[in-house]
Amino acid sequence: MQTMSTRKRTLSLLLVLAMLTLAFAAILPVAADVTLAEDGEIEDYRYQTVTGTNVKTSEETDLRFLFSIDETKLNDYTAVGFVFSKSDDDPVKVDSPKVNYKEVTAVYSAVIANSEEIPAPDGRYWVAVKLSEIPHASFATEIYVRPFVEDGEGTRYGETKHINVCEALGHTHEAASLLCPHCDGCDLDVDFPEVVVVNNAEATDVYLRASYHDEILAGGKHFYPDESNGFEGNDLYVEFSILWNQAFADNCVGHLESGNSRANGDGSVKWAWMTMTNNGGDGQSDCRYAGGFEICDLGTIEYPAGVSMAGSGSAFDQFPNLAGADSANPEYGWHRVTFKLHQEVTNVAALEADATAGATAAQYKLTGTYYIDGVKLAQLSYSGDGSKYWGTPGKKSSNKNLDSMYKGLFSARSDGNGNVVYKDLFELNAVAGSKYSTHAYIGFIGVVANNPEVPGYIVYGDVSFTCGTLVQDVERAADPTVATIAPVGYGLPTNVYYQFKND
Repeated sequence: MQTMSTRKRTLSLLLVLAMLTLAFAAILPVAADVTLAEDGEIEDYRYQTVTGTNVKTSEETDLRFLFSIDETKLNDYTAVGFVFSKSDDDPVKVDSPKVNYKEVTAVYSAVIANSEEIPAPDGRYWVAVKLSEIPHASFATEIYVRPFVEDGEGTRYGETKHINVCEALGHTHEAASLLCPHCDGCDLDVDFPEVVVVNNAEATDVYLRASYHDEILAGGKHFYPDESNGFEGNDLYVEFSILWNQAFADNCVGHLESGNSRANGDGSVKWAWMTMTNNGGDGQSDCRYAGGFEICDLGTIEYPAGVSMAGSGSAFDQFPNLAGADSANPEYGWHRVTFKLHQEVTNVAALEADATAGATAAQYKLTGTYYIDGVKLAQLSYSGDGSKYWGTPGKKSSNKNLDSMYKGLFSARSDGNGNVVYKDLFELNAVAGSKYSTHAYIGFIGVVANNPEVPGYIVYGDVSFTCGTLVQDVERAADPTVATIAPVGYGLPTNVYYQFKND
């Protein structure tokens, strides 16, 4: 083990300055999900894995979580550390029935990663907590982790991260899914999809997010056209499986939406909207039929012909429905939902003809195509200069950290020399850990129970957000099969209405 001298300082709470020297691998960023409690208090949020861990054969391993704090505040803090949970996606400190957090008694001027010293940023110290002896059987189990700092003013929390050992080690369950529940790569069965029980009058918002900067566009991917994608541009795919069930449709009030948003929840644009409530009880949806898709921020209907997808008095057949075309016999069970978003520039020739850089505004078309069980359900689009989504073309936001043009997939402008210059809009505001980082999301919004004594259930699984890659290429199953894994004790349907596509 390597050692190094540390900066000297007398601390009231943080007793020992030392350096962590275990054989951990490179420090990796964890994608930001929510706004930091206070700017500058919690930065450089990272995790580490143990060198040599094999995702398939190791009997156990450790994960270590780190963030940095301002050295000038060391004497102000009465506690710093992490909160952990396996179920709560926004955990807070709990002392009863048992403690769910770990306070540290030391901070570190440097840590070791791949046998190299990684100093803390200037004027800061590392805070680190290790989860030890995670068994192989739990390598695929999600862990929710949230940093906190505490002083005389109270406890302030950082953003909640979710990670599992498989993901931390770079392993993706490529074969494992509801249709194929065992993954040979890690020799584990996939966890059963999460069941959210809605049984009270308080609104339940469930957001599933992926960061463009840290996840979707990782590895140098782009949505704009370049040589890597045959100059056609990449599509954004948002995929998930949902267990559509009568207990939810009849008893709960809410809707499902998908779109872009900043990590602090400000300024979202919605590509898709589906009511999850019969009789329009959520107060926001036009459709009065649970499972019906309606007009969103992409306001032009390209498919199917003859539908309005709008109007509170419109008939069932005006809203393409998750549960099929027969309102009297909804198809309760597992369905695979896929949203595909494509953006193109429609006036490339005019941009190339510009003699002055930026003289001509780019014109865009943003197209959203929605599939249920591999079958095209609807297609919506928006055409224009992007001002509806990106703000006034070329105009900067008053916030110096955030360009106003952040809600599409990319921007384009002429360079005055016969070329079109493209930029992923998320490059403008996607510094790792920034509260302005942009996400694609799926949200179950404003869900409440009609009758607090009768629960409803949101059940989902196999969620993915990808650039240019369809994770599950499925088709409609001629005869619904019975799921090989199912929620136990809820009395929910087990029919699966899709299957892997047969080539």
